[in-house]
Amino acid sequence: LILYTTLCHNSQHHEAPPPLHCSHCVTLTTTITTILHSLSALTTKKLKKSAYFSTMALSFKILLTGVLFLVSQVVAEDVYFDMPTEKWDQKVQPVGDGNAVQISPDGKIVYVTSTDGTLTGLDAGSGDIKFTYRPPPIDDFTITCSSGVSIYPGNASVANDTAYAVYSVVDELGINPTSRVVAVSHPEGTLSWISTSLDGVAAGTPQITNDGKFVFLTHNSQAETVGHFTGLIYDTPHVLLSYIDITNPFAGPAVFHNPMEGYYRDGDDNTNDIFLWAHSHNQQDETVGEGATFAFQIPVGYNLGDPGLKDAVVYLDSRGWQTNSPPAIGNKGRTCFYSVSRNEFRGWIGDDNDTIGKFHKKANADLKQTPNAASPLERFSPPLNTPVLGKNESMVFAGRATNKFSAMQVPSQRNETAMTIIWEIETTSLVKSSAVVTKDDMYVFVTESEGVVYALDMNTGIELWTMPLTAPHSSEFSMNEQGDMLYIGDTAGNVVAWRFRGSPSAAPSPMPSLLPSSVPSGRPSLSPSITSNPTPAIAPSVSPSRSPSKQPVPAPTFGKVTVPTESTEPPTTTSSTSRPALT
Repeated sequence: LILYTTLCHNSQHHEAPPPLHCSHCVTLTTTITTILHSLSALTTKKLKKSAYFSTMALSFKILLTGVLFLVSQVVAEDVYFDMPTEKWDQKVQPVGDGNAVQISPDGKIVYVTSTDGTLTGLDAGSGDIKFTYRPPPIDDFTITCSSGVSIYPGNASVANDTAYAVYSVVDELGINPTSRVVAVSHPEGTLSWISTSLDGVAAGTPQITNDGKFVFLTHNSQAETVGHFTGLIYDTPHVLLSYIDITNPFAGPAVFHNPMEGYYRDGDDNTNDIFLWAHSHNQQDETVGEGATFAFQIPVGYNLGDPGLKDAVVYLDSRGWQTNSPPAIGNKGRTCFYSVSRNEFRGWIGDDNDTIGKFHKKANADLKQTPNAASPLERFSPPLNTPVLGKNESMVFAGRATNKFSAMQVPSQRNETAMTIIWEIETTSLVKSSAVVTKDDMYVFVTESEGVVYALDMNTGIELWTMPLTAPHSSEFSMNEQGDMLYIGDTAGNVVAWRFRGSPSAAPSPMPSLLPSSVPSGRPSLSPSITSNPTPAIAPSVSPSRSPSKQPVPAPTFGKVTVPTESTEPPTTTSSTSRPALT
C-alpha cells in the first residue's frame, strides 16, 4: 500500500490494497510480483540448510503464494486506460440538441436520433447500420426532431410481449406545429406504429412504463405557451390521458420505475412508475417566471377505461423557478434533483421514516447562485442538462448555465439544506448533455458543446484524459451495461464507440515508467480547485497528476470554486400556492 500511494498519481483511490482498475497500479503490481518471486527463491536458498529454517521457509512460501495470488488478481482485472481506444465510427444524419446516442439494455443496438427525424440503428459490436427509419411527412410539413430515444427491452416471461423503442418528431408548417410519437420494434427497427398528431412541439423524450404498456410525453402548443402531458396506449396507440396547463409550457418528463411509493401527498403505497416534470423556461427571457412541479402515477387498481385518470396528475406546488430539462430521480423514487433558474439546483431527499423531503413540500437540498451575478445567464437561466447522481447518490454532477461543470455534495444531515461544491472545472463552452458516471463511482465523463470529452476523477475532478470529437456536440451519450464503452455522436453525424476500460494488454499506450528519477511535476493548469469545507466520500489527494497528454484540442483551464450564497434576485411575479387554471 505504501508503494501504491507513493508512486501512483491515482493514490486517492487506494484506501485498501490491492487497488483495482488503475493502469499505473497494474504496472506496480507486476513489479511487486517479480520482487516477491525473487524474494521467495532467495529465502528458500538461504534457509534450506536447517530443518527448522526449512519449516520457516515453507511457511513463508505459503504466505508469498497467497500474496502472489492476490496481486495476480489485480493484473487480471480490467483497468481504466490512459486514453480511450476507438472501436468503430459511423456516419449518420446530424445529431443535435435533444437528440441521443443510446445503447439498448441488451447491448445489441445503438439507437441514434437525428435533427431531421431519422432514427438509425447501429450494430453495437461493429457500428454497421442495421436500419434507418424516418416517418413520412404530412403534406408539406417539415420534419424535425429534438428527442432522444426510450427503449422497452421486453419481458420474456410474458406471452407475445414485444420489445420496442420510441422517439418523437415535430411536423412544422407556419405557426401551428404538431408532434408525433414513433415506435419501432427492437432490435429489428421495423415500424410498429405512429401516433396521431399532437398539438405543439414535443419536449424532451417520450418515456415508457416498466411493463411497456404505456408511453407518456410532454408537448407545448400555442407558440409553446400551453403545456400538455399526454399518455398513449402502446399497442393502439390511442390517447390514454390528456392533461393541459394553460399557464406555462412543460419541460420534458423523467420516469422512475417501481418506486417504493409515490413520495408526495396522496402517493402513499402506490408503487406504479412515477413521472415528474416542471414548467419550462424560455432561454431568451431575462426574467425568472413563476413555475410549478408535477407528478403522475397510474392509480392503484386502475383498469384500462376507468374514468378520472386525469385527476391522478398532481400539481405539487408553485416554485419560484423554472427548468429546461427533466429531473434526476433516485433513492427508490424518494429523491429528485432539478436544474433551475439563476443557474441553480433544487433537490428533494427523502427516506423511509421521514416526510420532510416529500416532493410537494419545499426543497430540502439546494445550490444557490452568488447574488448579483454579472452574467445574464447566471441571473436568469437554468443549466441545460439533467443533473446526474453518482451510484451511491452522495454526489450530484451537472453542467452549469455558464462554461462550468460542478460536482456537488448531497446534504447528509437533517438540519442541512445547502449543497456544497466539492470541485468545479471551467470548460471552453457550455455543457449541454448529462454526464455519465462509471459503474464503480470512479470517473465521470463530461462532454462540452465545442466537441471535447473529459474523463475526470469523480471525487477530485483530476483529469484522466480528454479527447476531441470531429464536430460540436449537444446530444446525450451513453455507456454500455458492462461499463467499458462510450457511444457519442456530434452535430456532423459522426458516431463513435470508444473503449475506455479493459485488460492491461488492451491498453492503447505503454505504461509509464515505474520508478521515475524524481517526483512527477504537478499540472496546475488542469487541476480543479477544491473547496475546503465539504468532505467528499473519498478524501481528495494532493498527489500530483500525471503529465498531460498531447491533444489536438487545447486543454481547458480549470477555475476556482465559488461557494454560492443565497440569491437576492426575486422572481418577477409573487409566489403563490394556488392551483393554476387548468382545462
